[in-house]
Amino acid sequence: MSNIEYRYAPQNIGSDAVGEGGIFDLPFDQTAGTHRARAGMRFTAPYGFTPEAIWIYRSSENIVDQTVRVRFTGGLAEDPSQPDLTGSSIRWILPASAGPGWERIELEQGSTSLKQYVNGGQVMHITLERQSGTDDASALVRIYSVRARFPLHYTHLSKQRGGPVFDLHNQFMYTSDTTDASIPYTDARANNASYHPLFLVECSDAPNFGNPYDVHPGVDIYGSRTISQTLKLPINIDLSFFAMPLRGSGTSTIGQTLPADDLYLTIKRRNIPGFNPVVIYGPEPIVPSTARMFVGRTHWFGHSASPGRLLSGDTSEYIFELSAPLCSAADQWDGYLVHYDSTTLPSSVAVSFKNDEAYCTVSGSPGGQSDLGFMIRDGDSTQSIAVIDELLAPSGGPWPMYAQSGAGWSLNVLARNIGRDTTTGGAIYSQIVDNDTGTILSGPTQHAQRVQNDENSVQHDIASMPATDAHMRIEVGRIVNSVFVVDDYCLNVVRTIP
Repeated sequence: MSNIEYRYAPQNIGSDAVGEGGIFDLPFDQTAGTHRARAGMRFTAPYGFTPEAIWIYRSSENIVDQTVRVRFTGGLAEDPSQPDLTGSSIRWILPASAGPGWERIELEQGSTSLKQYVNGGQVMHITLERQSGTDDASALVRIYSVRARFPLHYTHLSKQRGGPVFDLHNQFMYTSDTTDASIPYTDARANNASYHPLFLVECSDAPNFGNPYDVHPGVDIYGSRTISQTLKLPINIDLSFFAMPLRGSGTSTIGQTLPADDLYLTIKRRNIPGFNPVVIYGPEPIVPSTARMFVGRTHWFGHSASPGRLLSGDTSEYIFELSAPLCSAADQWDGYLVHYDSTTLPSSVAVSFKNDEAYCTVSGSPGGQSDLGFMIRDGDSTQSIAVIDELLAPSGGPWPMYAQSGAGWSLNVLARNIGRDTTTGGAIYSQIVDNDTGTILSGPTQHAQRVQNDENSVQHDIASMPATDAHMRIEVGRIVNSVFVVDDYCLNVVRTIP
């Protein structure tokens, strides 16, 4: 029946403490036309629209007369995951020097216009590459992306009730060498599904969309400090499952102690307009203090919950509140750290969930244009058991940038069980499929018997790579009646060479 799902992971921008940002340089010390870097943002059009402008998150240094060519095109007919580079382009005249931030690029210059209507469902590319200017090793443009803890692909829609939409093609792409024009993108690290573009498309005839979340603060939960997500629902649901990304408080595992309290979930309903919220569920412990969560990185935790039916419509909104009242700020490890996503885009154009549809608050104070990463599932739908936590290099080797056609290749899939209860456990399986043909490249492989909120990785070995670029779909799930059932999946593109 219904399958409402609202989820995305908190992301990290730039060179932060855990090294999960993605900053890609478009240098100007190379000969234009023969050797240049290229960055791209790929996504699926969520509906039909006419683009008016795009917003890009960038920084620049020592720019004098250099410009960047901007294209807004569809994918190739034979390979939509790569851009069509034959269409019209406009010049992006760069600021001489600017710190990290958003810049608006109008998609019309003189007689050149990129404001053509785009059909919903079409794979689109924003492509940025050096166009002209004096070679200067000190001149630099940096294009920023974000990286999730696990590769979920989502496009955020302006004022979208129920959350962002899944988009398998939503991905940041980059190459440092385009000497061969037939190879639009070559670096596997940026074709990895973990990198997500930071962009916003302004539309003249449809809502804006993109990924505007360039700020990802963390909030320690303890005592009276809480964090909550308020939202309205697009349909009635019988909530049966709740999950969120978080980690333990503290900066190091050295001397780590257990929190003094569990992490609790309370669900409240507020009738609109003007009524105080009423508790309809909880507070119920969803993460036990004995769990000893990771401190170094955020990861997902899930919990089965049965608050009953939650109603859609404009007259009811729900507040999902996380708290740990007996924890104290006096002990750096006594509490839980929860990330939320926010944006520094102007509110007039931002994909803002602070629109009475969905928004995050910290201890009752609105977090601005922000949202808490979480997942809710309808009781009528199939419960997710596992999510892909990360794609990793094979044991003992670097992440391969290329794969030799006809030769063997391998990668590790790290999966996390978030949907089983804490006592029965459940077998997690993953497999790798050719996304173009449906051919299974590496069949279902069991990770382990994992109880809820535990993770495990397995190495997949592929005996022979195809002669063309491998569009691999990595799937994780379970076996039901001898059939592999997919819970989560992502796309990973690997460049194969003869």
